[in-house]
Amino acid sequence: MEDPESAEHEEEISGEDVNKILQKYLGGTEFVVIRKALKPLATPGMLGRHANLEITFLNSSGVKETQSFFVKFLPKITWQAEFAKAIGAFTKEIFVYELLERYQEVGITILTNVVPKFYLGKDNECLVLENLSEDGYKTLDKYPVLEYDSVLTILNALANFHAGTIVFEEKQGENLLEIYGENLRESFFDCSESFANKKGIEASIRGVLREIDIFEFPLKLNSGKNFKELAKEVCYKICELVKPSKKCKNVLTHGDTWSSNILIKKDESTNMEKVKFVDFQYCRYTPPSQDVLAFIYFTTSRSFRQKHLYEVLGVYYSYLEKYLTLSGVDPNKVLPFSEFMDSCEEQKVFAIVVTAIYFQIILIEDGVPEQYFDSADKDKLFMEDRGLIVEDYAKKDEKYKERLKDSIQDLKDYCERL
Repeated sequence: MEDPESAEHEEEISGEDVNKILQKYLGGTEFVVIRKALKPLATPGMLGRHANLEITFLNSSGVKETQSFFVKFLPKITWQAEFAKAIGAFTKEIFVYELLERYQEVGITILTNVVPKFYLGKDNECLVLENLSEDGYKTLDKYPVLEYDSVLTILNALANFHAGTIVFEEKQGENLLEIYGENLRESFFDCSESFANKKGIEASIRGVLREIDIFEFPLKLNSGKNFKELAKEVCYKICELVKPSKKCKNVLTHGDTWSSNILIKKDESTNMEKVKFVDFQYCRYTPPSQDVLAFIYFTTSRSFRQKHLYEVLGVYYSYLEKYLTLSGVDPNKVLPFSEFMDSCEEQKVFAIVVTAIYFQIILIEDGVPEQYFDSADKDKLFMEDRGLIVEDYAKKDEKYKERLKDSIQDLKDYCERL
């Protein structure tokens, strides 16, 4: 008997879609499709449903082959689908993959190792990518913090990704904002009254302020200033920091460099060997330091950052230098080290705030957030005060509690210096 959910998915991948996918995959039209099958994956994302698409076909030699692809569909839950549409999540991600293909068309090949291949994009419907799991890639575990060598491996890939924009702009003689400004509009941290996620941003920041009480931080800082008042002011800086910098070189940044958007492949010694980035719906045009700092704060411990932060920032820059030099671009002209480090100091607050905001939801055990989504208090939890979720779940998960408490400590440390 045909699985009803699979049949529902089948209707969303047409025969015409399959032909387009195979034509791009094979680089020609000499094939005959035998069948297609969609297999829904058990762990959907916040902004999409996931499935594997298997296409069986006869190739140009008449040999039967089966190829698997990864598909992201618009969510089925109405409010999630409407939110994804309102912030332009699919529009942004399709734009990014098409832009990265444009990079390669003009001779920029350094990106081929850090992003999946793109086969089809239908706005507010689906994206079809190479199935990286078939090649041994796995999503980075979001719970444990990363060790030094793993951090460097991912920073190397991130430098590779960022270098692509710089080389592209040097070749084109103009920046991405001048060419694609409309496509680079902010899709998450926009504090304007009409923006779809304005209430979500406010609810997240109220959650951060509630955490100050939940984790029993003193309300008065050493400076004598009120922690909550200053923390609120600092949190709202995020809406300015996501705009292109007027002082530092901007690049196409991923915008959401936390563990679940990073796929890794290990070698025979179980060391992290290769890295690919996915989920580009929050991409923006900002300094590369924004991605770098956010990744480090998302995935490492406070003790790691206290010991290694400036060291690994320097290593990241050395990787960026390498990729730019190999591409014939002088890093000292486009992004001097001093300018990069200045932007790191500026973007540190972005990393601190986005970590405190994201951890409220992303560190909850898989499957549990859906219970909050389906609750009668959904609007109150997600659009009024996300601290209510923290207050509830921190009682059940000590590791969650400690990671969130550390994020507030980072915020407190920053506020103490103001």
